[in-house]
Amino acid sequence: MTSRLALLLALSLAGSCGREPLSPRDLDRDGYPDLAQLSTEDDRRAFVDSFVAIALAQAPHPEAAFDAQQRDCAGLVRYACREALKRHDAAFAAHHPGLPRLPEVRAFHYPDVPLLGTRLFRVRAGEFDPQNVERDFSDAPEAVRLAEGAARRVDGRPRKGDLLLFARPSGAHHLMIVASDEADPLLVYHTGPHDGGEGEVRRVKQSTLLAHPDSSWRPTAANEAFLGVWRLRILGAP
Repeated sequence: MTSRLALLLALSLAGSCGREPLSPRDLDRDGYPDLAQLSTEDDRRAFVDSFVAIALAQAPHPEAAFDAQQRDCAGLVRYACREALKRHDAAFAAHHPGLPRLPEVRAFHYPDVPLLGTRLFRVRAGEFDPQNVERDFSDAPEAVRLAEGAARRVDGRPRKGDLLLFARPSGAHHLMIVASDEADPLLVYHTGPHDGGEGEVRRVKQSTLLAHPDSSWRPTAANEAFLGVWRLRILGAP
């Protein structure tokens, strides 16, 4: 059954059982249904703390639970998002033996995200349309589509949980996760496959990038290859 048919069936069953169907409202018109966004500070903090902790735990060697076929910069973001939204119970702990006890969001849990299911990442512009979830959302977008669809560009100093987006000379794009709220924040990213290997997850301070000998890696406005700071739309209001 496709996710669209499953969504329509769920809405129909909710009405027939005397319950109100899930509301597809998108009041801020950011493309995400309000029910699939974290509306409280406690939930936003729980998500960001878990998202970052999970990403950091993949360095230098990813967990077995991190699908080897998904291991690149966007894959790290996707993996950390999904795991941050799961129930952090005994089953979760068994799959993540190296992680401490993580906070858990309360609004909903992956894979049962309201109206979206497993398709967490928007990949097309526009307001939310419940009939076009399969077209507008994906569970595995590449870096630039993830940033431009599932996040919004923000000004000012990056926050913990934000993303840095870079264009590469090859035409590809690269994502890094901001892993702390310091003035010189820690960043974490997957290198992607290179030199015949599968790559690895690395941690680096922003100041190290600012002094990088290859200026295309410097996160500054003067660098045309730096495409800015992005904040995940699942976090709701700025």
